[in-house]
Amino acid sequence: MKGCGLILLLLSGYVTVCHFQSDQLVRQLHLVDLQKSWNDAQQYCRDEYIDLAIVNSSALIQEAQKWAGSTEVWIGLSKSGWKWSRLGPVQSSWFHSWSPGQPGTGECVTISSDGSWSTRQCSEQHSFFCFNETGSRFILVPNLMTWPDAQSHCRQKYIDLSTMIDSSANTIVANMLTSSNQAWIGLYRNYWTWSNSSTASNLPWAPGQPDDTQNCATIDASTGSFYSHNCNEQRPFLCSRGESVLCVSARSGRPGLIWTLLAQHCRSFGWRCHLMFALSVVEYHFLFLFQHRNRK
Repeated sequence: MKGCGLILLLLSGYVTVCHFQSDQLVRQLHLVDLQKSWNDAQQYCRDEYIDLAIVNSSALIQEAQKWAGSTEVWIGLSKSGWKWSRLGPVQSSWFHSWSPGQPGTGECVTISSDGSWSTRQCSEQHSFFCFNETGSRFILVPNLMTWPDAQSHCRQKYIDLSTMIDSSANTIVANMLTSSNQAWIGLYRNYWTWSNSSTASNLPWAPGQPDDTQNCATIDASTGSFYSHNCNEQRPFLCSRGESVLCVSARSGRPGLIWTLLAQHCRSFGWRCHLMFALSVVEYHFLFLFQHRNRK
C-alpha cells in the first residue's frame, strides 16, 4: 500500500493542499545516451524530465555510477560566469577593464591605479571599495580584508562592493588609489553550483580536480569521482525526474500570484506540479479523490 501525504501551504490567506505519494519522493536518475554539450544536455533534461541530475549524496553517487556504465556523463554541476556582487551575471555588452592576460584563474577581482582589473584568490588581503547611493558614490576602505569579508563589510556599512559599469566610474575609482595599491571591487566568478542554483559543497572531486579553466562537471562511472570539463564537449548525461504533485486551492479570490508561488515551492523539491483551483470544498474533495484514485 503506497502511503500518501498532504502538504498545507498558507499563503496570503489561501489554504492550499498538495497531494503526493510518500514513496515517490526519491529523485529518479535517467541516463540519456545522446552525445550533447552540457548546456544542450541541461535544456534536454528540462524539456523532458526536471533537470540535469543533482548528485549530492553518497546514495545518489552510487546510483549515478550504476547508470553511467563505463563512461563519464554530465551531471548538473557547473561553475557560473563572472558576476557583480550587486547586479548579478555580467552581460557580454557591459564595460570591462581587464589587464593584459586577464582574467586569470582567481575567483575575485581587484582594480589598480591605472584602472585595470586583475583576478586574485578571494582569500588574499586587500583594501576595497564600497558603493553608496547617497553622498560620495565610492568609498575606499583602507582596511585589509578578504573579498568575502569586504563584501560583508560593505553590505553592513554601505550598500555593496563597488560596481563599475562604465569607464567614468572606473576612472573615479582608479584615481582614489595610490600607484602601488590594489583594492577589491564587486566582481567575482561564481563557485560551483547545481543546475537548480543550489550551492554545491563537499564535492567528491578526483585528485587534482577541479581544473580552474573548466566549468562543467562529469561523474566517473568506475570511481564516482567528479571531473571538470569544457562545457562544449559532447557526452551522455544524467537527468533527474521528480514526481507529479496535485496542488488545489479551495478558496476563491485572485489565485494567480498564489499559484505562481506554489509552483516555485513545489519545483524546489524537484516535483512536477499541477495547480488547480476549486471554487468550493466539495469541488476540492472531488479533485483530491480523483487524483488519489489515478495514483493507485
